[in-house]
Amino acid sequence: MITTRRMLMLYACLVPVALTGCDLADYFPNVPQPVPVISPGYQVDIDGHPVRISGFDDCPREKDEARHAAAQDEKGCIVLSAERSEVKVRLYQPAGAVTETWRIIREKDARQNDIIRLQRPNGALVMQNLVMTPTY
Repeated sequence: MITTRRMLMLYACLVPVALTGCDLADYFPNVPQPVPVISPGYQVDIDGHPVRISGFDDCPREKDEARHAAAQDEKGCIVLSAERSEVKVRLYQPAGAVTETWRIIREKDARQNDIIRLQRPNGALVMQNLVMTPTY
């Protein structure tokens, strides 16, 4: 009984601390934000078809302080750093590889969270491929 009471008191103290962690970015706006990185081989939807993409940037190493999304020691990542307004991307389509320059669009949502959109030269926005391809 005493252990259960102690556990409940511990949870009661920790839950508010855990929930306030969600708003830390609002309290510390000058803290550097992580740089989004797309790993080579990521699939996007191009004209209704799943297409693998890669970039021409060095992939961050796993030991880097920023802890980027990609943790590969190779070239071929797409780094969406704040100072960039466009990025070169290689698309691996069935007819062959094509290189395009995609525009990086930065916006804020209703809660002032950062949103990054990528736009192809034809004006179409790049969408994540949501179709699960079978692996054998």
